[in-house]
Amino acid sequence: MQSRLITIAKLWLCSAGIALCQLVWAAAPMDVQLRVAREDWATAKNLVAIDAGWKAWVKDRKQLLDGWMSASRDNAEWISGWGHELVDSQTQRPLQWTPQMPMPADGAGAQGKLRQAWVSWQRSYNFARVAEAARLYRLTGEQPYAAWAAGQLDFYAANYSQWPLRTWNGNARMMGQSLDEATGVIHLIEAVRLLGTYAGAAQQATWLDKLFLPITDNLRSLNQGVNNIALWHAVAMTSVGLQFDLSALTAEGLQGPKGVRTLLNSGVTADSIWYEGSFSYNAYVLRALAPLFIQADLSGNSEIIKTEKNIAVGLLIAPLQLRFDDGFLPTPSDANGRSRAIDLGLLFEMHRVLVTRIGRVEAQRRKTWETLLDPITSPLPPLESLQPVQSVHLEATRMAMLRTDKWQVFTHYGQVIQHHAQEEALSSEIYFQSTPVATDPGTVSFGSLLHEQYFRRAVAHNVPLVDGGGQQGWSPGVVKNFDAANSTMTFSQPKYRQDANAERKITVAADRLTEITTIKLSPEAKTDRRLGFVFNTDCQIVLPSSMPIVGNAPPPAGSTGFTFWQGISLRTAPAQWQATLACDGQRFHLSVELQAAHKLYSATAPTTPLPKRRNVIYMELMGKVAAMNMTLTPIAN
Repeated sequence: MQSRLITIAKLWLCSAGIALCQLVWAAAPMDVQLRVAREDWATAKNLVAIDAGWKAWVKDRKQLLDGWMSASRDNAEWISGWGHELVDSQTQRPLQWTPQMPMPADGAGAQGKLRQAWVSWQRSYNFARVAEAARLYRLTGEQPYAAWAAGQLDFYAANYSQWPLRTWNGNARMMGQSLDEATGVIHLIEAVRLLGTYAGAAQQATWLDKLFLPITDNLRSLNQGVNNIALWHAVAMTSVGLQFDLSALTAEGLQGPKGVRTLLNSGVTADSIWYEGSFSYNAYVLRALAPLFIQADLSGNSEIIKTEKNIAVGLLIAPLQLRFDDGFLPTPSDANGRSRAIDLGLLFEMHRVLVTRIGRVEAQRRKTWETLLDPITSPLPPLESLQPVQSVHLEATRMAMLRTDKWQVFTHYGQVIQHHAQEEALSSEIYFQSTPVATDPGTVSFGSLLHEQYFRRAVAHNVPLVDGGGQQGWSPGVVKNFDAANSTMTFSQPKYRQDANAERKITVAADRLTEITTIKLSPEAKTDRRLGFVFNTDCQIVLPSSMPIVGNAPPPAGSTGFTFWQGISLRTAPAQWQATLACDGQRFHLSVELQAAHKLYSATAPTTPLPKRRNVIYMELMGKVAAMNMTLTPIAN
């Protein structure tokens, strides 16, 4: 009992993001075992009958579902939109949908989008309740749950063709985009499977002909290449094929030109990381695969997805080599906020098919349908130690990490695909031991103006600018040097902009970290331009009194991102100057050197989670070439 309490305490520390997580945690998902998922209804019924805890849990689930079923929760007249547009129109902060949230009033523009976003959340939640009603029917035999679930499937089948075709992001009808229909299929197919013979052959044929086949027709129409959306489409198509025993559809979804196997072979890099360049989307890909693995196992088709399970093992483990000492991962691309290396939710979701010790321990402390129907009673895997983070260059994913005894510097120096690219090439995330100095906060809901106009833009990253603008488009970048032994790396972006190239060299020597960043106009440039460098930091910046504020200043011209700054001050800085950073108990000398005197802006900028803000400085001068030498040196406490 004592050892289990210690384990749970360690899990809590990692979940809370406490810096000591890496020191106290003895187990890690370094050893991942493949498992065939199962479903044991007889044991589940017995547990509920004899175990007070499970009996209370089922009672709570029934009360929740009874309340949901007591009123109409969907309407044929409702048009679904995009869930990301559930945003406060004034603050642009994402709103939190709950089952108690009333439907917003309809209206033009953002108001109409808000209402349709609410429909998206409401309908998605209803899909999950349909699957849960089918589970309660299988567990209790109470037919009202089966009748309601079947009735909801009848409703969606009857109305699918009546909803307008939405084409802005794939083809969809009952949802605002095809991705949300694909994720919805997972719940609805689960309900069909669990209802079993309750629904007769004619009713099931109607569901197939009027709902699931039209959805798969829409899903296969996507032509955006390899991305996480296409993978969800393929998973949904395979699930429909498996449930209705349609071998051609199963083969198309699993191994066709747009199938799961093809997408994984193209989309997982040699570094075993999903190539859209985001650890959140890496996890999202795993979340797409989990229900496919489970359905294949439960239907007796484990062998057809064994290759994909092995690929998933790499996706699960690979990000750990880039973790920071406080337990967070870097945040390349447009992930919605920062994520933890030890993602308890993800490890739990995968534990029925990819067994890790952490996932098993997490399952032991949760009561869910998964742990009720598929309890794993075998002994826990042995304890292992997390492999230490070392300097690593992941060229296939355009990522690199320098690691010394005190510093960690991560850079996403290029992109291998345009999906989810931001104006962040060459930007760095910097840690001193477990203290964040400069991090990438990710972004907010994609429907917020802050996503498109700020968090995706160069001003939200630590990069060079030309006339206030950063990287144009996307480019893989060039590796000029990566020398782990001497703790130095240099990367360039020859196509940083149409009229400029950029380069960054990062070196750690003793306690000192140095970044040398250069921006150079193309030879065709005839006149000097505004060249600048932005530095966002999680720390307080104490600028020298020898550089008095010239006055309150408007934001620099150029990117719309500057308009989200607040408290802007302007100074005239000499070519060389120094400041102090105060970072959560650790202080640093900040030394900056440019080739000439320059403007120095300071302000606060948005960060995640909103409404949190952080500090930013921006240095700008006129020229055709500019280089900034920035050095960080810790001050002994």
